Amino acid sequence: RLLLAARRPDAAQAMMLDGIRHHRGDPAFLVPLFGLLLQRQEDDRLVALAREYQVRPAGPEVRRLAAFAGAMASFYRGNYDQADDFLRSVPNLPDSRDGRLLLAKIHGERGERKRELLEVRNLAAEFPADAEVHSVFVSRLRQSGLTDEARRASLRFQLAHPELPAPRIELLHAYRE
Repeated sequence: RLLLAARRPDAAQAMMLDGIRHHRGDPAFLVPLFGLLLQRQEDDRLVALAREYQVRPAGPEVRRLAAFAGAMASFYRGNYDQADDFLRSVPNLPDSRDGRLLLAKIHGERGERKRELLEVRNLAAEFPADAEVHSVFVSRLRQSGLTDEARRASLRFQLAHPELPAPRIELLHAYRE
């Protein structure tokens, strides 16, 4: 964090990668490492690390973190089959909220817009207070031309969560459209 605050991301990344040999099984270390690699678009390195965790013995939480990080890196590079493989490499990951949301996005990127909308709609019903799910849901509604439904969903969410700025912005987008 100090190196990032000092605007030395290369040094921060090198230090974190050096530290992995000491903290290989520590989720508290791996979460910021994977986040830093995703932020810096070091997708190839992240995929290589995720593959290592698939073959090396690791705890279930660590395997899950590595598989999801590998799936995200693969998704951002447009390698949807590999992202899907990473998600399915760990039991229950495709059924988790994050796994289902990423799978829905993968379907959308593959051109399966109706399936993506259906899955995101189901997630929004299952997680009504989740701001990220709501944002993706409203965005997909607008992309599908369902602006009235997007407006109603944004209004409901904004009334339920008046302290959040994102629902207000989405409602303004819906009104503009």
